[in-house]
Amino acid sequence: MFKYSTNLATVPAKTTPDPAPSAEPARYRYSVKAYAQPSILSKVLEVFAIRSLVPVRVSSRMSELAPGELRIEVEVGGLEPGVAQHLRARIEQFPDVRSVRLLGL
Repeated sequence: MFKYSTNLATVPAKTTPDPAPSAEPARYRYSVKAYAQPSILSKVLEVFAIRSLVPVRVSSRMSELAPGELRIEVEVGGLEPGVAQHLRARIEQFPDVRSVRLLGL
């Protein structure tokens, strides 16, 4: 009769291949140029609030070079690249928005 060994050191470890690396959520900065209207800042921030995203940093200032233009910077972390592009497209749809630049950080 053969004796069975329960020593785990002699049992080869079961190996499974590592899953393919996925795109890590990243931090993005949205640079928005818009006509200075009272509600434009809240409209831009609402795009992030709808997705339960809290910006890391938000700033806005009136442009010194273009009178009547508001420049808004919003930095958000934890976004997949496709989601970041989708949010950029949503912000661009506002009538008072002139342009949106998306920068990966």
